[in-house]
Amino acid sequence: MLGNTYEMRGDYARMLDSYYRSLKVADSIGDNRLIAKANYNIALFYKQEGTMKRRSR
Repeated sequence: MLGNTYEMRGDYARMLDSYYRSLKVADSIGDNRLIAKANYNIALFYKQEGTMKRRSR
């Protein structure tokens, strides 16, 4: 996924945008595997973001 490239570059806004666009496309074509992958990537980012915020307190 293109979002992974953005993540490696530290561009998290574009990364999330890419994941959400991937999710929309996957949903429109009914590809459950890609829907799951996009949702996983989105959830993983928010989980990691929450962990980082807790560590910085």
